[in-house]
Amino acid sequence: MISSELIDNTASTECTEAVLDILGMDNPESGQVSYMVFETKFDNKQLYCCWSGGNVVDNKVELTPVGVGALDALSRIDAETREGIEMFVLGSDSREALIDEIKLALAKVEDRSRVCFVGDVSGKLRDWLPEAFNVTNWQH
Repeated sequence: MISSELIDNTASTECTEAVLDILGMDNPESGQVSYMVFETKFDNKQLYCCWSGGNVVDNKVELTPVGVGALDALSRIDAETREGIEMFVLGSDSREALIDEIKLALAKVEDRSRVCFVGDVSGKLRDWLPEAFNVTNWQH
């Protein structure tokens, strides 16, 4: 079973300012920006995961500006983890298939890994991801 908790205040000032600049937005008040970064438990593993907007173009993963921010936030989590970040592109087109896809991905990584899931997180995956990750402190 998967169990996840959203980690608050994961945004770095530098990255957030760069992302907001790319999007043409003003800086919000301090503490107002959080990325989708989670502490996740799966099969006796402790993992750190993020959801990054993006897709695959010419066999390369291209992240949205906010997706880059989420990946940066994941890389800055203050925890003892393995080197590097595992990347998985989500391609499921149903809730059930997404849950299976995420479980398969999490089964492949080692304990204490950092894992970035890439996909249409603000579109079709938006409603399915919190359920698939069983986020305990999710606020709609």
